[in-house]
Amino acid sequence: MTINLRDQSGQTIIEVMIATLVVGMVLTAVAATLTVSVKNTAQSRYQEVARAQAQSGLELFRRERTKLGWQEFQNVINNGTYCLNVLPADSTAFAAMSPTPCSSGVAVIGTDFTRDATVTVVSADEVKVEMSVKWVDGVINKEVKLTQVFQRYENEQ
Repeated sequence: MTINLRDQSGQTIIEVMIATLVVGMVLTAVAATLTVSVKNTAQSRYQEVARAQAQSGLELFRRERTKLGWQEFQNVINNGTYCLNVLPADSTAFAAMSPTPCSSGVAVIGTDFTRDATVTVVSADEVKVEMSVKWVDGVINKEVKLTQVFQRYENEQ
């Protein structure tokens, strides 16, 4: 039995080309999947940090609500949007805050986030605080919002 080498060599080249094409497609799919995974992880991390920033802003209002008592708490805050890129350290600084939204280019120190608190005095017994943390992801504006409603306790004057 004689084997014609010319017939064999053409098949080997075609097989190598097909195998290279298949490996290339698999590697391209793996690279695309990894790229999407890294991007999603980064976005999740930003959202987690933004939620933590919003939570710390709400904690400020909870702390002052507890420290000042309802009447004083309601006396020192007004309807409006407060820039909270730097949180007041104590009740005196909290009471001195005035409703001024964050200007562009001003961020929470060490981050790419801006943090605003929108205060709505609903009634003598209720105050709503909506914390908004914003950042830019590439060219897309992103935002996380948390809301807390503060109410006068039943036995509180």
